[in-house]
Amino acid sequence: MYLKLHQLAQNNESHVLVTIIRVNGSSPRNIASKMIVLRDSIIGSIGGGHLEFKAMELSRELIDTRNQACFTREFTLGAKLGQCCGGSVEIMFEPIIGSSSSLAVFGAGHIGKELVLLMKDLQNKIVWIDSREDQFFKENFSNVEKRLSDGAETEVDDLPARSKVIILTHDHGLDFEILKRCLKADLAYIGLIGSQTKWKTFTKRLLNQGFSQDQVDRVDCPAGIKFNDKRPKAVAIALAAKLLLQDSQNEKNSAQDI
Repeated sequence: MYLKLHQLAQNNESHVLVTIIRVNGSSPRNIASKMIVLRDSIIGSIGGGHLEFKAMELSRELIDTRNQACFTREFTLGAKLGQCCGGSVEIMFEPIIGSSSSLAVFGAGHIGKELVLLMKDLQNKIVWIDSREDQFFKENFSNVEKRLSDGAETEVDDLPARSKVIILTHDHGLDFEILKRCLKADLAYIGLIGSQTKWKTFTKRLLNQGFSQDQVDRVDCPAGIKFNDKRPKAVAIALAAKLLLQDSQNEKNSAQDI
């Protein structure tokens, strides 16, 4: 059970740990009985029957609404619950909600490589896009999809809604085409590597091509938290920190919407 919990955490997979913490009278399982509820399966059991069904139903509601609050609930094991044990149980629900959005990294240069290495254990899904096959790691990671593409900007259209995007290709012209596509998409975050001078030039071109100031303001450029270290790993750390902050803000907004 605990090994599976560790694996779920490593895979950033949403789940709820359900534990019987108090028993009064007869019940189908003892104190400390546990069950892990995932979106489409369960691991373990708290006794079956309608009690388990209600616990699964409630757990999946937590997953669907991305509610991360831990709480307890008491269930009477009588006719209303369709069970005849006659006792009652108190159950603790501990939801662990994984990151919901995918990350797209456009560019497999030095910074792109460092960023993928940093984020592969922190992100459900990474889509890594470049036109140069020899720039990708030869090693494969289960949650990193490497896409070889001569038209990288078209890959934006296939990204899941509310994805996060980092643009750091080897070609400023390609960066601009990818960015234009991103501004028309439903994305949670758009980060662009570059100097203030590059961003001023891009901003002028975007406005001249009919993009609104509100659209332009969606872009984080220069992307990442701000400090002066320009080494690839340091820049990747700055980007990763900004992405994690973005995830935290998204989770906060989701909780407020519940």
